[in-house]
Amino acid sequence: MSDDFDFAERHESRRARSGRPAEYLGTTRINGLAVQRWKSVAGIIAIAWNTYDGPPTPDGELGEELRNLGVGAALRAMPHFGIGGPALQPVSIPGVADPPEVTWDELAEALGQPLPYWPIPLQQRKLIDAWQPGRATVQALAVDPEMDLDVLLRLAALYDRDHPAAQVLMRLFRTVTWRESQAAAQMISSVESMTPGSAVVIGARPIPVPRPHSDDLAETMRRAGWLEILGRADLLADACVEQLVRWDGGRDCPFGTSVELLPGDPISDEVIARLEPAARTAAFRFLDAPTDAETLVDPATDAPAVRVANQDGLRVRVAVSQWLPALAPLAELVLDDPIWVRTADGVVYPAPQDPRWGISWGYSGNGPGALALLLHRLLDDVTSRAADDANGAPEGLERLFKVSLPKGTVLTRAQLEAARDDGWLPRAP
Repeated sequence: MSDDFDFAERHESRRARSGRPAEYLGTTRINGLAVQRWKSVAGIIAIAWNTYDGPPTPDGELGEELRNLGVGAALRAMPHFGIGGPALQPVSIPGVADPPEVTWDELAEALGQPLPYWPIPLQQRKLIDAWQPGRATVQALAVDPEMDLDVLLRLAALYDRDHPAAQVLMRLFRTVTWRESQAAAQMISSVESMTPGSAVVIGARPIPVPRPHSDDLAETMRRAGWLEILGRADLLADACVEQLVRWDGGRDCPFGTSVELLPGDPISDEVIARLEPAARTAAFRFLDAPTDAETLVDPATDAPAVRVANQDGLRVRVAVSQWLPALAPLAELVLDDPIWVRTADGVVYPAPQDPRWGISWGYSGNGPGALALLLHRLLDDVTSRAADDANGAPEGLERLFKVSLPKGTVLTRAQLEAARDDGWLPRAP
């Protein structure tokens, strides 16, 4: 680098000095990154932005690429904030002395102009590519960079506007974009509050998105809509279910998680024996099923299942319902792996689970708390939704599931009710 661009050592900071504003050269595409370049009297300076459209190039490879482009100093824009604005991380370029760490406002001063900033939900390649110095800030739709929201709109367009499937797809789209627009606005507010106005210009602001309300779509409508989508066998439906799972694990779907069943275990064998062959549908996205896996369904719950072979032999993976379609009341709970619920008609089910709350026992924590809340609900209504919190159960049930009971312990309905009502606890093993 030229002596005209000198990072002078100072007691409190390092300042880069340049004689005149640097010329903006535009962006260059490098895998997963949009690289902005400025040409100063000292050479070419670059900032690399993660565009979330592929795995970002590692620093070692990035340095080689930048050297081939004639870049003399480079920094990555980081997702967090530092002194003087958004954080910047130096990138080593082979054959070029590493620059010292430099803050955002120092770099802006060195280049003689404010630098553009995009919050993560707006770090979109088209927006960064289109930016030029002096360009007015644009408005764009903020998105979750790890989701493909377009597939939701495509499938919704195949249904009448009032169809439950169209309703749930549009609701998910609005939920994601509203939350991302809020996140983008907060990031911009933070940048503006901590960065001198002469050092930053906002490249894009989020389009305002109306807030979806939790009660704008009844639970029965949400269930019906996702059941319709889960039953489809096309790739578009599969992609939509994938986006739902990425967003919240599938909170509005019938299934919250999955468990593996080991052939030879007596209770697992009960469930395996009733499984029936089934065509592959979007529901199998919950199981991340290999394309060559044998696809099955549990007729007791309509849950998808797959039979797969691994190094330990054959295994059956089955989706776990968030609520049971049972008609008979709960009869007993079996503490095992997985935890089982048996109803009075003798049918056994994996205990319902919410995608965000695992259930377990034997310690003080969220797992036993969620299990206690689940049993509190099931004792009153066996079709109740899985626990969506670790708190809220009666104290007696919470104490019960903190006890380190052996695997295979069977707790009857009478014992569970006694624990809930009178604080009954089993004797220590």
